[in-house]
This record gives sequence, structure tokens and C-alpha cells, in this order.
Amino acid sequence: MKRWLLALGVLLGVLFPISVLARGQTIGPNAEIRGVLSAPTFSEEYTLTLPSAGQVEVDLEYGDNLLDVRVERNGKELSLPGNLGTTRYVLNGALEAGTYRIIVKNESAWEEKPLPYRLANRFTPANNDEMEPNQAVSSSALLPLNKWQTGFISSQDAIDVYQIDLKAAGSLDLQVESSMGEVLIVELINRSNKVIYTDTIYEETVQLPADLEPGSYYLRIGSDYGYSDGFGGAYQLRAGFKAAKNVEKESNNTPRTASAFPFFKQQIGFLSWNDSVDYYKFVLPKSSRVSFDLYAPTNEWSTFNLTDSKGNTILDDGLSKAERYRKSTSLAKGTYYVKLEKSSYDRLGGSYRLQINSTHLHPALSVNKVSTKSTAVTGKTEKYASVVMTIGKKSYTRKADAKGNYSFKVSKQRAGTVIKLTSKNKYGSTVKTTKVLTK
Repeated sequence: MKRWLLALGVLLGVLFPISVLARGQTIGPNAEIRGVLSAPTFSEEYTLTLPSAGQVEVDLEYGDNLLDVRVERNGKELSLPGNLGTTRYVLNGALEAGTYRIIVKNESAWEEKPLPYRLANRFTPANNDEMEPNQAVSSSALLPLNKWQTGFISSQDAIDVYQIDLKAAGSLDLQVESSMGEVLIVELINRSNKVIYTDTIYEETVQLPADLEPGSYYLRIGSDYGYSDGFGGAYQLRAGFKAAKNVEKESNNTPRTASAFPFFKQQIGFLSWNDSVDYYKFVLPKSSRVSFDLYAPTNEWSTFNLTDSKGNTILDDGLSKAERYRKSTSLAKGTYYVKLEKSSYDRLGGSYRLQINSTHLHPALSVNKVSTKSTAVTGKTEKYASVVMTIGKKSYTRKADAKGNYSFKVSKQRAGTVIKLTSKNKYGSTVKTTKVLTK
């Protein structure tokens, strides 16, 4: 009896070697196997373990016999997109790392003969960079700046959340590339869960800029509605960042907190999604002519406003993108406020450059009386200032001494002759003229 059973076992092994060995067999990615479905079950099962997320293709070739293949995970069949032909059935899917069951079955219940088949799987790893799980702010993966990253979404992982840490104010330029044929919802939020912007992309490359203050921000990519089994895929992501290098002291969003602005020194400022207003103040110790030289912010529209200490408006002008704005006005002694503002609805602001000049810092200059008997032109100015005397078409240069005194030797001049004196320092020039008197 035992010999008969052994002989039967050997005979079955010769007739159906693959199907007997295949039941419950573990296969690896990119494997190909040939088997035979036979009575009584006419089905075979394989265990496939994916080491990482990626695209999987399950290719069943069955010749003239109509067979079926399905993929399961945790006892649930996945409805993967498929292409059915006369001799083949190919399934495709974006799947996460893990263990799956591949089941080959005979769909023709009346067919009782052994049915040969070829089963292959092709696996393309996503090579994604994000650290799972990253489906929520609490588990977000840190996104490095100025470096391309690859992400992956699927029906099992429909949302990816990244944390973006900005150490300084500046311009964030988010680039997202997708060719997976699925809708991606891209949303940037701040730490308080306030939406900075949201956009929907489909098989395209988009650039989403925003001007932001230092802090932590969160980027959500995927779909809140999820994806059907097998749908999804890889996308590429880059968070480019350029620091503004602004010098204003935040927060300077009100006259009370306005930053002191130095004269004759260009300063870089920055307006952003979460800081749409900058205030500066300057003090005039005496009546002066003040000039403003501004390269406007890079957003589409902003305003320049000048007020006195009582809130009276002196200048109020609109600025277009990156416009150069120049204005000068005579102001009395006192404290003044400059306000730069962009639309609060715009996530863009950008850097600007501002310089404020004032004649009160030009050198003081006086000229003593010159008569027809004078042999020198003298006066007083800022110490060590450069002084130029012009008579007719001739000019002469001297430097004032440590007390600001200057002197030019001249021959006696006729009455009515005009003498021009110019004193220069690093802030500008002061000009005085005098006429030669008879006495």
C-alpha cells in the first residue's frame, strides 16, 4: 500500500511539478513562474513582499484558457486597474511596501483538464524620500530646502505632509512635478493651520511662490478623498528658498513699534504673506529737504505713505511691481513715519530697498563779507570739509581746518563780482554765493 502511494506521488510530481510546488509559494519582485492549475481547487496562491513603495505590474498569460488573477492584502481584494486580452490579463497598481497575496484561478468551472499558465510581476520602486508615516502634521517629514525630493501616494497612503522650517524671512518657491495621471491637491499651511494657498494639479509641473516670515510651515500633498485601489504614484517636489536678508526689526507693524531709519544708508526690507506692513521713523533736528529713493517690493501692488507725528498724511503713492520711486519734499523739524504696505490678500510681497536722504546733514557753511579791498575769502564750515571757491571760470579747492575755518587768498576784486563757495561732506554739498562790496 505504501509503495502504491509513493508511486502515485512520483507520477503526480512528474505530470504537474509547478502547481504542486507553487501552492503558497513566496516569490520576490520581478519574478516569473510557470504553473499548472489542476483539480480539485484549480487555483494557486503566491506571497509577494514589496521592500518599498512603487509601481507593480502583475502579468498572467494563460493561452486559450481564460484564467483570472487577483491581488489581496490583509484578506481584502484590491481592485487594481487591468487590461484583459484573449490570452493575457495584466494588472497595474501603485502599492506601498508590504506583503500581498497573488491568486491565480480558473474562471471556467466546467474545465477539468490541467491548465498551464505563466505568471510574472514587474516592480519599479518609487525611490521616494519621505519618511513614513507622514500623513499628518504631528508625523510630518522634514523637507530639506533647495533639494529635489520624490514622494509617493496610493490608496493606502493618500496624503503626505512635510514640514518646512524657515530660519529667516524670504521667498519660498515650491515646485511640484507629477506625471502619474492623478489629481494632486497641494496645500501650504502655517503653524496655526491657516491656509496660505491651495492648488490642484494633474500631470503637470507647477510653481507656487510665497513670501514668508521665519517659522514652521506644513505642506500637504494628495487627496482628502483618497484614491482607488492601485491608483497614485510618484511625484517630485522641491522647496526652493532665497533669504531676504532684510534688516528691519520685527515687529514694526505700527507707528509705536516703528524701526528707526538711518539717513543716507540704503536698507533692505521685506513684506510677506504674514507681514504686510513695515513702519519706519526718522527725526529732523531742523527744517530740511528730505528725499526718498525706493525700489518697490516685487509683488504686483504696494503703497508708500509718509505722515508726521500727528498722523497727517504728507505723501501717499501707489507702487507697481519693482518700480523705482523717487520723491523729495521740504519738512519742518519733527518726527516722521514711513509706511510700506502690500495687499493683505496676496501671499507675495518681496524685498525692497529704501534710502532716505536729508539736507540737515549737509555741511553748514558761512562766508565772511568780501569787499573791493579784501585779499582773502574766509568763512566757516564743517571741520575738515572740502571747500571749493569759484570766481568766473576758475575754481580753487581747500580743506577746512579742525575748527572748520577755511581761507582763500585772492587778488582784489571789482565790486559786484560773484564768488561761489561749495562745501562737501559724505552726505552732500552746501552752496553759498556772495558779491564783492565796495566797503
